[in-house]
Amino acid sequence: MTTITKVTKIAENFDRDVLSITYDTVAETGVVFTYAPADPYAGSFHAVVGQWLIDNAGSYTIEPYVDVVKTPDMIRAEMPALTSRQFWMAAANIDVDKDVIVAAIKANVPDLIDRKMTIAELEAGTFDRLNPSVTEIMAMLEIPAEQVDALWMWAAKL
Repeated sequence: MTTITKVTKIAENFDRDVLSITYDTVAETGVVFTYAPADPYAGSFHAVVGQWLIDNAGSYTIEPYVDVVKTPDMIRAEMPALTSRQFWMAAANIDVDKDVIVAAIKANVPDLIDRKMTIAELEAGTFDRLNPSVTEIMAMLEIPAEQVDALWMWAAKL
């Protein structure tokens, strides 16, 4: 049976009824255990943690859960990849076709190899929102990131 020698942190989880408890034992330090009081499938260590909380009531504080504020790039990283069809449908929706994109690449990418590789990216089977080629092309065409985001989510439903 594991014995808790020290609890270093107790914090609410995103589910406010669940706690993340960081503790030490004789053999390990900084172990994190997720404690859900109402878990019907909890093992024997769950009872050890529950008893520790009862025995030490008043000697610890529970840190409140702080929701993560996502940056625009964090949100974009979670956007689904678009199929080639979805990507080109989104482009068509704002009257942009492959010829317009290729012309922008030719005008803005001076290195021949980089230019050819960026143009080759247009043949991808899927497109990720934060793919450097996608963000570079959108910047070349002066399409605001927020507009691309809205188009992306619209196209993801097609």
